[in-house]
Amino acid sequence: MTAQGRRVGVLGVPTSAGSHNLATPERSDSAVANTMGMTHMLGGGSPRLAGFGSRSPLLEPARVVLFGFDPAELDTAQWTELASRHLYAAPAPAVRADPAGQARQARAYLERRTGAYLVHLDVDGGGPDGGLAAARSAEGLG
Repeated sequence: MTAQGRRVGVLGVPTSAGSHNLATPERSDSAVANTMGMTHMLGGGSPRLAGFGSRSPLLEPARVVLFGFDPAELDTAQWTELASRHLYAAPAPAVRADPAGQARQARAYLERRTGAYLVHLDVDGGGPDGGLAAARSAEGLG
C-alpha cells in the first residue's frame, strides 16, 4: 500500500456484514485495530498508526471506493467520517439491487481519478459462504 497508495485507487469490497473499518481508538468499544484500518490509511485515528509508513496519509480519499458495506454497521461518527472525507460509497442494499451497475459506476469513478486500482476483498469474516457473495458482487470491477 505504501509504494502505490498515491498512484492507485483502492476499491474495498467487504463481506456482506462489513463496515469498512472507519472506527477510531477514541470511538471503539473493542479497540480492535482491524475496525480502524481505513481510518488510519486515510490519516486519521492514532497518529502512530496513521503515520506508519513512508508517508501520511497512505491513501487519498478521492481514490477510495467503499463498496458493498452494511450501512447499519456504521455509527453516526463513522458516517460523519465517510461524508467529511467525501468517500465514494456504494452500500450493500444498492449493490444487491444492481450489482453490475454499481460495479460499473465504482470502476468508472476510479478510472476518472487513476490509471490503476487495487480491489481489496475483505473476507476475514466471510460468513457461511466464506465471502463469496462479496466476491461475486465485484465481478464487474476488473
